[in-house]
Amino acid sequence: MSRKLLSYTALGLILGNTAFADVPKVAVDIAPVHSLVSRVMEGVGTPKLVIPAGASPHGYSLRPSEAKALQDADMVIWMGEDLAPWMEKSVETLSKGAEVITLLEESETKLLDFREALFSRSTIMTIMTKTMTIMTKTMTIMTKTMTIMTMTKTMTIMTMIKTMTIMTSR
Repeated sequence: MSRKLLSYTALGLILGNTAFADVPKVAVDIAPVHSLVSRVMEGVGTPKLVIPAGASPHGYSLRPSEAKALQDADMVIWMGEDLAPWMEKSVETLSKGAEVITLLEESETKLLDFREALFSRSTIMTIMTKTMTIMTKTMTIMTKTMTIMTMTKTMTIMTMIKTMTIMTSR
């Protein structure tokens, strides 16, 4: 009996001193930031993505559900107005009580120099033109193959008819 009492007392002390906090509602601007924040919040909660993956953040227009995510957020994590200039006003008006983290303004954020694309526009156009030429040649070969197959099938049918005619005439 005293062991049970001691166990219940210990459990009560442990639970009595444990703070239970609500999971913060977090809104993030772009998919790469969402991915990072999701990893940090794993097992606790899931952040809301404001700008859908694949959409350009430069001139995006919020849908009502995305505005609500900003409005309900306890914390907003976004890159900054250099990436999404329209979003600054939305964050200021919709997320009044939220903690706002602007990643481009954080001293820990390391900005890399702008890098040119791997291929120039003219190189990409040349590659695309050559690809289209190859595709056209492939389609021509496929068409010729289909024609040969059709001719072969026709010849086979004609041979069968001749054979049947010879067999019936005997």
